[in-house]
Amino acid sequence: MAQMATRAGDLDRTVARMVSLSERASLQGADLVVFPMAALTGPEGLAVTGEREGFVSDVMAAVERLARQVACACIVPVVFDLDGEQVAEAVLMDGGHVVPLKLAAYASSVLQAQGAGPEAQDAPAPDLPEFTLGDLRLGVAFTYEDLDDYVDFDFDLDAVIYIAGYGYAIDDPSSLLGADLQEGRYVQDAEAMGAWVVGVGSLGCYGAQLYTGSSFAITPAGELAASAPAFEESLTCVDVDPHLSGPLDSPVTPEVYDEPTFLWEALAMGVHDRIAAMGRRRAVVVLDGSLSSQVLAVLATDALGPTNVRLLVSPVDEGERPACLALASNLRAESRDLRGAAGEQGPGLALGVAQAHALAWADEDDGVVLSPLTKTALALLDRQPAQGASPILPLGDVYLTDVVGLAHARNVISPVMPHLALAPWEVPSVPGVERDQRSDEEWTHAVDTIILDHVEWGHPLSELPGATGEDAGLCAAVVRALDNGGSWRLACGPCLIASTCTLWDARRPLGLAWHDVMDRPSPTAAGDGLEELGRQVEKGGDVDWTRLMSLFATPADAGGEDLPDDVAPDVPGDEEPSEADKMSRLRDTLGWLHDFSQGGAFQQRGFGDREDDGRKGPDGSPASDEGRRPWQNPFSEN
Repeated sequence: MAQMATRAGDLDRTVARMVSLSERASLQGADLVVFPMAALTGPEGLAVTGEREGFVSDVMAAVERLARQVACACIVPVVFDLDGEQVAEAVLMDGGHVVPLKLAAYASSVLQAQGAGPEAQDAPAPDLPEFTLGDLRLGVAFTYEDLDDYVDFDFDLDAVIYIAGYGYAIDDPSSLLGADLQEGRYVQDAEAMGAWVVGVGSLGCYGAQLYTGSSFAITPAGELAASAPAFEESLTCVDVDPHLSGPLDSPVTPEVYDEPTFLWEALAMGVHDRIAAMGRRRAVVVLDGSLSSQVLAVLATDALGPTNVRLLVSPVDEGERPACLALASNLRAESRDLRGAAGEQGPGLALGVAQAHALAWADEDDGVVLSPLTKTALALLDRQPAQGASPILPLGDVYLTDVVGLAHARNVISPVMPHLALAPWEVPSVPGVERDQRSDEEWTHAVDTIILDHVEWGHPLSELPGATGEDAGLCAAVVRALDNGGSWRLACGPCLIASTCTLWDARRPLGLAWHDVMDRPSPTAAGDGLEELGRQVEKGGDVDWTRLMSLFATPADAGGEDLPDDVAPDVPGDEEPSEADKMSRLRDTLGWLHDFSQGGAFQQRGFGDREDDGRKGPDGSPASDEGRRPWQNPFSEN
């Protein structure tokens, strides 16, 4: 298991290191070396259309060189972007031969499926590899779905090599690989398959995604046979015995997972790698008196060392200045005390002036300004943040509640932060809701729980009160603030990803006027209405509009109560449309849907298999343009 940190696309250097690692592994008696997913190409491929062809060509040339030079059999993952979709391939190099395992498995599945009956639909993914190396039957998985298929279907394998395709997420224990085997899925997978599971994790920060290593090997009985450390490069050898029938003589004791410490190490690694990838060496942090800025200063110091951190002391509250100066002294980082920059103009201008000074300091000192904005602050944004944009938001995917936990955990190691209380202006403020009597941390936890349940766990507004135990009014206000903050979040830089769903992943279309409401039709009622509409259209003739409206009725409709103004439908004119008007509108709608569908009157030229993509030359003949991709009809056959 070759756990290595690389820079994505640094092909020549990475190939040389892979060859060296294969030589070391061969000297230790290894028959196969497995490299992590992100090592050669990174986890995302290259989506820029104009550069994609050149990138793929260079990667293939690198793979060819590797195949000729490696000292033993190797599996090298490569990732490409195909029309916006990430495609990962596992390339087996053995004796100078190159075999794309997933592609070979897919080709074999296609041949076997020819002439197969309907029962063939209940089958695993067609590109799951199944191959032999020496006396071992091996499979390769990239995703949890791949592992599910290996569990659910009888592959009769000795070992499944899981090349982890997911980055670190605090709310996904399985993303931690060997660092949290107790809560992860892999022990159960090995026992269910009756096969070894060898997990190989990437290491480092690629883009904004964090990969923490922790490669592992588990026996069919669920014992840990080998484990690589987190946050370190390593070449870890494991003897996979297909005939193992009893317990290991000396199994490895799994690590004890500590969430705040692990999150801290992951973020520190991310800060270090992102700044290095930008070609800079130092970080500048504004100490504004908030707990978030204190945590960020300590995090940057741990990541880069005190000589590479610059601290600008400019607290919002003048009473916090001694604590900020004490923190700068404790960290032994170079600092500047910015006094009276904003005069009497208020905290917003004070932070803005401090930000301008920080940017100037960073430019003159080969540095990058880091923003202390947390996921909580970003979720509730209702104006341009005073901290301004930053190329890195280390805490931008970390809730303020977790930042408090990080502060306490880090101060246990060494008490460098003078106090661990949230600043009054840092505590979340929810528009339209008066804060109750709970403490700062309790109130923050309540707001964070609502955001987390809505963003990470996907609970709609109507389910949030039951899921969180919080008041319906508070839930609605938090979700509304989250919806309205999308435009402001665009002004902020990218955050280091530390969860399964960032605020960027959960973004709404800009300018969308629709907002979710607490009371709406049950899914069953809405589903009944859609099914009834389908049946009536299929039969032809008149549609029973009254029947359909009764099925789609909301509780307010059914009870005869008026809908709130912000959710009531707008009806042109003062009078209710007649049944004839309703029927006419419905027919018009169905007619437009038919016209725009495949084969309809408004179908664009070039739909489907037409190679001229519908464009005409000056003389009316099909235009010739080999360099452009054919544009596609925006409507599906549905």
